[in-house]
Amino acid sequence: MRPEIAVLDIQGQYRVYTEFYRADAAAKTIVLVNGSMATTASFAQTVKSLYPQFNVVLYDQPYAGRSKIHNRHEQMLTKEVEGQILLELLDHFAAEHVLSFSWGGAATLVALAQRPHRVEKAVISSFSPVINAPMRDYLERGVDYLSNLDRDRVGHLVNSTIGKHLP
Repeated sequence: MRPEIAVLDIQGQYRVYTEFYRADAAAKTIVLVNGSMATTASFAQTVKSLYPQFNVVLYDQPYAGRSKIHNRHEQMLTKEVEGQILLELLDHFAAEHVLSFSWGGAATLVALAQRPHRVEKAVISSFSPVINAPMRDYLERGVDYLSNLDRDRVGHLVNSTIGKHLP
C-alpha cells in the first residue's frame, strides 16, 4: 500500500502535497481533511481502515507538513481559501466522499456550501459550529502569537489549553 505522491498547483498560488492511495477494487474515492496541527501522517491508521474499500486522498494544507516547503507564507489562510483548496482537490481526484476531523470541518463546510456535484456523502467529525468565549480567546491569542512569531507563547498556549486534553 504505497501512495502516489504529488505536489499539486492550486489556483496558481498554493502548492499542496498529496498522497493518493489507489485501490483497484475501490468504487469510490474519499478525501480526508486534517484538523488543526495535523498532517497526512496523522491519518496512518485511518487509511488502513478505509483502504482498499476506498481510494483514499490525504493532503497537507499549504502551511503544514510536506506542503510547507513549497509555499511562501505571506499571510494566514482563511477558511474560505481552505474550502477552495478542498474543492479543487475533490474535483482533481473525482472524490465522492469527504471526511473531516476537528477544525478541518470549517473548510469542509465552506466547500460543501458550494454544492460540489460529485460529492455524495460527507462526515464532519469532532467539529463545533459554535465558537464560545474560551475558544475565541484561544484563537485570538494564537493568531497574535503566530503573527509575532512567538513560538514559546504558542507552545504554552497549546499545552495549557487543548494540550491538556490530548494523550
